[in-house]
Amino acid sequence: MAGRFTFPIQSAFDNDGTPGAGAKLYFYISGTSTALDTFSDDALSVANTNPVDADSAGRFPAIFLSDQDYKVILRTSEGVTLWTADPVRAAEPTSTTVISKSTTYTVTSADNGRLIKADATAGAFTITLPPAATAGNGFEVTVKKVDSSANAVTLDADGSETIDGGTDISLPNQHDAVQVRSDGTAWQVIVQPFGSENIPLGLGFISGFVLSNNTTDAEHDIDISPGAARNDADGGNIVLSSVTVKRLDAAWAVGSGNGGLDTGAVAVDTWYHLFAIRRSDTGVVDVLFSASPTAPTLPGGYDQKRRIGAVLTDSSSNILPFLQRPGGFFEWVTPILDANDGSPTATNEGELYTISVPPSALAHISAGANSADTAGVAYFRASDITNDIPVDFGGLPLHNAGIAVGGATVTARASDLWVWTDSSSQIRASVDAASTDLTIMAKGWFDPRGQDA
Repeated sequence: MAGRFTFPIQSAFDNDGTPGAGAKLYFYISGTSTALDTFSDDALSVANTNPVDADSAGRFPAIFLSDQDYKVILRTSEGVTLWTADPVRAAEPTSTTVISKSTTYTVTSADNGRLIKADATAGAFTITLPPAATAGNGFEVTVKKVDSSANAVTLDADGSETIDGGTDISLPNQHDAVQVRSDGTAWQVIVQPFGSENIPLGLGFISGFVLSNNTTDAEHDIDISPGAARNDADGGNIVLSSVTVKRLDAAWAVGSGNGGLDTGAVAVDTWYHLFAIRRSDTGVVDVLFSASPTAPTLPGGYDQKRRIGAVLTDSSSNILPFLQRPGGFFEWVTPILDANDGSPTATNEGELYTISVPPSALAHISAGANSADTAGVAYFRASDITNDIPVDFGGLPLHNAGIAVGGATVTARASDLWVWTDSSSQIRASVDAASTDLTIMAKGWFDPRGQDA
């Protein structure tokens, strides 16, 4: 492609044609009064003063522009404005220079158009973009991870700014590369590496992260399968690339086979929630146990999390055996008898019963209602449904466990039920008569794992 020749040395003249000795060229971001650097070399490594001063013959030194829009004002040495041009753009890309970095780096105006080869052999590190407004409309840079280590290179926006709506982009694999461009207010991705680490997952998305008792130490260790999920603040993806083993009986330490507890010691008869956690500065992903279902104590540097399930300890602080089916369905290896009530309250509100499932889960229970009288029925439901008393016959059959007898008719009601628990793992049950006995056996549960976020 042909290019037009332009004089590399430009001269300024007054309105009467006299050479403009000491004339001044001012450079700003297009449409603003914010100064924007020009450079004296094509590598954009040496910034000119702003304004750029002409010599006694009105000649200006070499002026190289970044690949973005400028506003340019020419003034006399006395400060009289001769003309204003907006926008002004370099005729060709300003730089195709390739530079290399192996430690934390902040992109400068000289990097416009550059390829930054990032080598994380010595450790993960972050390359930070300048503010989009400072970079200006059209500023473009490419970052490529060139080493084969497992250390990620992270491209991070300045402060609270975003890159395509996210806070950063991780380059975990060799030859991953990303090209971004500023529109003057935010950063846009032009070319992005393929992989679930970088393609924004939908709000609440989760796949994988299947939990199981470890075969070597089933009472204290949990295996977590690879998985991908959107973090619970919708600020990025959390991707676990390989099976990870974490110990409930030891303080958290990074890496598979190490401790996983966020704080304190393991307690008896306690639910411990597992969180996939991530450092946005390095891209490192791990797993954490916490007694809190919403606010774990995150290790230093970890700022993203997603709850992926829960396990229960027994009276000896051992993890009870369970099985996880596809999705968030869990089963107890041995069902747990949670209630055997011989004198339940026969009122509309009934009573609350704590079930051996995580808080706010869909409990899978085997429920029974038996009576020495001719009928004994019960109604099991969520704890916030209060004003419903069971009806056996002679009206709407508002019951879901027990046997209703009316004359020669016997109606059996299924007792395999799914009932939502509250934040205390409780459900509500009512009986039609005080002589009715209640039994509740926990068989398993469905855990949304944040999919309702």
